[in-house]
Amino acid sequence: MDKPSVVIREVMLRDGLQNITEFIPTEAKIELFQLLAAGGIEDAEITSFVNP
Repeated sequence: MDKPSVVIREVMLRDGLQNITEFIPTEAKIELFQLLAAGGIEDAEITSFVNP
């Protein structure tokens, strides 16, 4: 029998940063992504193509 698995998908870069009213430089977003990746996050949603 296969063991059940859990997938954790990080969505802060796509969903969480939408609520911040100040401009966030792209370099800061890249650094945040690199920190998440270094911390072991393997699945992240980083953008969404929607009408603002």
